[in-house]
Amino acid sequence: MLVLWSLLYDYTTFLPSPGEVLEEARSMFGNTDVFAPILGSLWRLLLGLVIGFVAGLMLALQSTRGVFLAQVTNTYVRIALTVPSLLVALLGLVIFGISDWAAVLTVAVIVFPFAAVPMIEGVKSLDPELQKMGHVYRMSRMSVIRHVVLPHMAPFLFSAIRNSHALGWKVLIVAEIFSVQSGIGQQFNRAFSLFDLPRVIVWLVIFLLIIGFIEYGVLAVFERRVFRWRSNRNGRRTVAVGV
Repeated sequence: MLVLWSLLYDYTTFLPSPGEVLEEARSMFGNTDVFAPILGSLWRLLLGLVIGFVAGLMLALQSTRGVFLAQVTNTYVRIALTVPSLLVALLGLVIFGISDWAAVLTVAVIVFPFAAVPMIEGVKSLDPELQKMGHVYRMSRMSVIRHVVLPHMAPFLFSAIRNSHALGWKVLIVAEIFSVQSGIGQQFNRAFSLFDLPRVIVWLVIFLLIIGFIEYGVLAVFERRVFRWRSNRNGRRTVAVGV
C-alpha cells in the first residue's frame, strides 16, 4: 500500500504525498495536546462498552429464568438491533446536551443488542444438566454463574467483546461529531472541514493503530490466557485438575 501510495498520489487530486503526511504527524506529536482527544475517546468508549456489555450479559442470564422472559428478551433485542446510531446520538444530545455522557449513552445503547445476541446464544447452548448438578451440590446462584455458566460462555463472551469493540468505535466517532464535539471524531470532522487531508490521514492511522493494539495487544493476549488450558506449547490437549 505504501509503494502504491508513493507511486500514484501525484496522479490524484485528493491524496497528499507520504512526505506531507509524515511532516504533519511530526508537527502534531510535537505538541502534547494531541493526546487529549485520544484519551477522551478511549474513556468514553470504555465506559460505554462496559455499560452496554454488562446490560447484555444481565439480559442473557435473565433469559434463562423462563420461556416468557426469553421471548421478551429476544423481541427487545431484535428491535434494538435496528435502531440507527445517528438517532441515538441526537437523542443523547437532547438528553445530556454537549457532554461526554451523550457519547457514552450512544455507545452503550447501540452496542447492547450486538453484545447480547452471542451471549444469549451461549446461554441457550448451556446443558441444563450442568445447572441441575449445581443445585444438587447446593451451590448458590452466583456460584453456578461463576463456575458453570461463565466458563461455558467464554467463547461467546469473547465474540461479544470483539463485536462490541469494533462497533463501539464506529458509533463513538459519530457521537463525538454530533453530541460531544471533542475526541478523535471531532478531530476527523475538523480536519475534513478544513480540507486538511494530511491531518485526516494522520488521525486515520492513529485510529487504526489504537484499534489494532486493543485487538492484538489486549484482547488476543487475554483470550490466550483464558483458554491456555486447551493446549500446551506442543499443541497437545491438557487436562485441568481442580482441588
